Amino acid sequence: MTRRNAYCGLISSMHSWGLYNGRYGISNKALIESIPAQERPLATRMLVGEMTRLARLKMQLANDPTTAGCIEETNLFKSYKHLQLFDTLAHYFNRTHEAARGETQFPQVPMSPDRVATVTLRPVGSSRYALSPYPFNRDPLDFEFAGRYVEPTRLGVDENWQAVFACTPIQWQMLRLTGG
Repeated sequence: MTRRNAYCGLISSMHSWGLYNGRYGISNKALIESIPAQERPLATRMLVGEMTRLARLKMQLANDPTTAGCIEETNLFKSYKHLQLFDTLAHYFNRTHEAARGETQFPQVPMSPDRVATVTLRPVGSSRYALSPYPFNRDPLDFEFAGRYVEPTRLGVDENWQAVFACTPIQWQMLRLTGG
C-alpha cells in the first residue's frame, strides 16, 4: 500500500496498530489482550515496527507541501474512521450469514467535517439494510461480493481448512444500503 501511496500506507498502518489497541478508542476490544503471554513479545515487536512506520510516513507526508495537510490530526482521524466503518461493515456482511444478521451499531462515523455519530444498521428486508443516520451521500447504495459459506462447526481440530475451503462453492451476495 505504501508503495502506491504514502497516505494510504499511513492509514493502513494505523489500522494494523489500531486493531491491537482498541482502534484508537473507537472500540473496547483490543486484540493484544487475547494474545497468550508467551507470544505477546512477538506482537509487541510488530507493533513497535508499526509505530516506527507511522512516524516515518508522517514525516514523509509532512515534508511534502501537497500532502502536509493530510496528516493534520482531524483529517487523519476522519480518514481512519472512514476505514474503520468500511472494515466493520465488511466484517458484518462477510462473517455472518444473511439469515443471522441483526441490528448493530458503528461508533464514531464521520458525518461531516466536524461531526461524528453512532450509526445503527438494521436488516429491513431481503438483502436490504437501513442505516441511521445515513452516512453516505448517495441513497441507496448497492453492493455485490462473492464468498463461501463455511460453518465453523464443520471444521474439526484435525481437518484441513484449505481442503474444506476449496470444496465449498463460491456464492454471490447482493445487498442494498438505504437511509432510515
